[in-house]
Amino acid sequence: MSLILDLTRIGENSRRTPQHGRFHVRALAAADWMLAYPIPPALDSGPPKMLKAVPPPPGVTPFSTDYLIAHEAYEVATFAYLRAASQLSFAFHATGQADFAQRAVAWVEQFVRVMPHWGPQASGTDTFMPRAMCATALACDWLGEALPPALRAQARLRVEHALDQCISEWGAGIAKPLPEHVNNHWWYNLSLAGIAGLWLGRRDFALRLGEHFEQLIPLSIGPDGDYIDKPGYLMWAYRWAFPFWLALEQAGGPRLLDHPRIGASARWLVAMQAPGDLGWVDWPRGFNYPWLYLLMAARHRLPAVQWMGLALRERMSVRHEASWVDVMCAGAEMNGQVYDESVPAIHPREDGCLRTRHYRATGWAALRDTWDDNAVSAFLHAGPASGKNYHDQGQVTLLAFGQRVLGLPLLPFDNYLSVHAAAPFMMSNQSGFVAEVEGVGQASGHYPHESPLVAEIGTVAQTPLARLTAVKSESGEHWATADLTRAYQDFSCEGLWGHPVQAPPAWEGLLKNRLARFERRIALVDGAWLVIVDHLQSHPGQPVRISLRHTTVEMRISPATTHVDLAGDLAKARLWWWSDQPAALSVAPWHHSELGRMLQLDVTAPVEQVNVIWALQLARPDAAFAPAPATSGALPEALQLGARHLVVPSLLGT
Repeated sequence: MSLILDLTRIGENSRRTPQHGRFHVRALAAADWMLAYPIPPALDSGPPKMLKAVPPPPGVTPFSTDYLIAHEAYEVATFAYLRAASQLSFAFHATGQADFAQRAVAWVEQFVRVMPHWGPQASGTDTFMPRAMCATALACDWLGEALPPALRAQARLRVEHALDQCISEWGAGIAKPLPEHVNNHWWYNLSLAGIAGLWLGRRDFALRLGEHFEQLIPLSIGPDGDYIDKPGYLMWAYRWAFPFWLALEQAGGPRLLDHPRIGASARWLVAMQAPGDLGWVDWPRGFNYPWLYLLMAARHRLPAVQWMGLALRERMSVRHEASWVDVMCAGAEMNGQVYDESVPAIHPREDGCLRTRHYRATGWAALRDTWDDNAVSAFLHAGPASGKNYHDQGQVTLLAFGQRVLGLPLLPFDNYLSVHAAAPFMMSNQSGFVAEVEGVGQASGHYPHESPLVAEIGTVAQTPLARLTAVKSESGEHWATADLTRAYQDFSCEGLWGHPVQAPPAWEGLLKNRLARFERRIALVDGAWLVIVDHLQSHPGQPVRISLRHTTVEMRISPATTHVDLAGDLAKARLWWWSDQPAALSVAPWHHSELGRMLQLDVTAPVEQVNVIWALQLARPDAAFAPAPATSGALPEALQLGARHLVVPSLLGT
């Protein structure tokens, strides 16, 4: 048996069921595309010292421009190499056609004999070197006699050298996970290195990595299945962890795929998907790999996860000739190898575990009225700040009828350069519903440190800035409550750490003790209303601003300014508001070239506390809204009934 796959059974697997046949066709289609994909030109970043940036001044990216340009080039090249090595070799065994093998050999030639470096820093801490050495190992292993012996020998020496360098850089960190290892890049790099190590015959090294993952899984994944690093990156972490774990099992190592938290994460992955487009609620450009769902469904016997693996669109974006294009998803060759037809595929709406959930490790509340392509879902984030989780505390995301109505912006991250250019923006005020004090805004709740502050899952080194206090579901009403006070009290670095620390540029101007109290409650009522209730208590003389940020639909203000209409292609919403301080409120639209469309509510009078209810009535574009309330600014009667669990009786006059 070869690494990961039994190549002798490809034909047999393709004939097992009609679904296996479709998987087989998809894998060959992906390989056909790779035949036409141009092999990247030879890259030579020069000696590593040429690209090491000098210590930057405050507020300036620590990377040189030369490094960022080289980073993007190697990112595209090594990612394509890894896809080509697996998909072309698989297609060669599936069809026996020599052109697939010849093309795969040409890729190996380019990276083994032509490219002097596998990354701009020739470092194992970047993903480039592990990616290139894993691709080389897979191609050499899967191509067999189709690979010239001399090239195989040279490839082996190159992989051995790269692996030794990685092990030297990682050092004792492999023996015991550190807080910064709760990170998708660490999972990814170790897994790629583990596959290369197994090909080289370094079983002891691979078993050490297996022991490392046994410790890392419960540190990275909570009991509810949520991933402590940025949630949308879990699929990225699994993309090569699972192949390594499969290969490790074949070598007599632990069965990491059977870990109960892997099964819990499978349910979490499904629950956090957005109906309609099956995109991530927190990561609009997230990675979807159907075979990962299929494998988790088979190992943990999860019918709803099986359904997701069969339903996901099998496409992702890849850089091609200076533009991003959609191509067949990487890993297509794995679908038919891991799909177990004995697990029934049931729709997630039939699985009660995927409805309203509280994910304590990451502070997400997932509220869902139903689970289908036309469902309405709402998500509230309030919890530990860790990993790459840059969400503002109290962020509200709303998805209706397959469209994102509130939530993160779809920023044009076309390349690595623009990602870093937008970093200051990403550090603050990116969410869908945040409060601002004195117009400056709220920081993201991310501590001023790049690595996760995790002692163990669900416990951060500092007290969480915000927390969900209740997540409930009852009689068609789903609601969550969050205490956000501390997230608005002290955003000085001294307040977070207890000693002076250089603050990130995005935190410049943030003040101490902005709000004495801030509670947020949201409810999803009958799949037709999203209710957001804010209770804010400020210090005397501090005006408060609440902004509705980053709607992904068009905003129109009604002539009477009693409501705002949000018009989209698949969904529309009518936004009403009500407050116990009506004389202090002013509502107006606002647009910023970087921050997107917003609705801005200003508390213009210096009040000590204010209670505000926002109510979004949801409908399809061709449906009519309910009649407007008789009293300007009042809430519809049906909504008052739906919000009764959310607000103190005095707010609604009952």
